[in-house]
Amino acid sequence: MAAGNAAARGRAIIEAARARSIRTLIVTGWGGIEVTDDLLGADIFVTDSAPHAQVMPQATAAIHHGGAGTVHTAARAGTTSIVVPFIADQPFWGKHLHRAGLAPKPIPYRRVSANTIGTALDAVPVYASANRALAERMADENGITVALEVVESTWRPRAQ
Repeated sequence: MAAGNAAARGRAIIEAARARSIRTLIVTGWGGIEVTDDLLGADIFVTDSAPHAQVMPQATAAIHHGGAGTVHTAARAGTTSIVVPFIADQPFWGKHLHRAGLAPKPIPYRRVSANTIGTALDAVPVYASANRALAERMADENGITVALEVVESTWRPRAQ
């Protein structure tokens, strides 16, 4: 999300990851993260987009805005989310994941720093097994069938 200082956000993420020897994929998206040349290295890969459904199963954690689609993709992959909400439903999803024991507390985008990101990264192992269990339950679920059962059990035709 393009708000605040995108270069400072990129620096904070990379500093926190490097302090923990974590290889990092930075997806710059619509301008929410900028990586300056002085931060580049063999441990950092920067791209403007990536297929989340293919990348997230390989990730230990995903730092993202907390939109419903990204939250779902991370959950389905069993990847712990670190939510940095900006607008709309994003604060809701960040709080919901935290209350459900699936993620650290969301980090308001104005408070992103190497310290706040680092603290969240340090907490990721606490949530790993819960996220793996959620992904397994989601894999076993037939969402379309469940949705149809709910609709059919509650739908009443209008009286003519």
